[in-house]
Amino acid sequence: MTTAGSVSKGGDIIWDDLDHDGVIGDSDRRILGNGMPTWYMGWTNYLNYKNFSLSFSFYGSFGNKIYNKQRRDLLQNSSSNMTPLARDCYRLWKYQGQITEVYSSAKATTGVNNARELSSFFLEDGDYIRLTNARLAYRVDRNFTKRFHISDLQLYVYGNNLLTWTKYKGFDPSSISNSNVLRPGIDNGRYPTAREIGFGLNVNF
Repeated sequence: MTTAGSVSKGGDIIWDDLDHDGVIGDSDRRILGNGMPTWYMGWTNYLNYKNFSLSFSFYGSFGNKIYNKQRRDLLQNSSSNMTPLARDCYRLWKYQGQITEVYSSAKATTGVNNARELSSFFLEDGDYIRLTNARLAYRVDRNFTKRFHISDLQLYVYGNNLLTWTKYKGFDPSSISNSNVLRPGIDNGRYPTAREIGFGLNVNF
């Protein structure tokens, strides 16, 4: 098998010869997905039990692909000033006969060009569901608070962006899908959505 005029060797990616001509080239290109989600979902609920109240919201995005360019760049430049993710370091190709999903970083831009920009190697499922916020509150009995001339006292804890369920290997699929309308679905290493946890009280006199 040849790719860009070079014969594939140990540590190279096995490219799919879609037109079965023995050469990996432009004729093997295919459209593999869309950078924009095709549908979204949301669910908000509010529950009460005696003096307790619980509210929470879920949000989901589905049908899009994300090109994990950050992972590509880390692997491609691992021989100079950048270090791949730890999980990729452990699975890098090391010896003949080894089968792994992480190519030889030393051969990223040589020969068959393992780290070429246009490939499905770093294309991942961008679907996710997130617990966007949750709030648990307790309202102190008014028979107790009126002793202190307080008409209402509520204690609460809350959290934002608490949990995310996704197959995406990058930091945060939600910060990618709508980041650039001209080049949707490309992860250049955007900072993930921050998680926030706090507590507070509401007092009415």
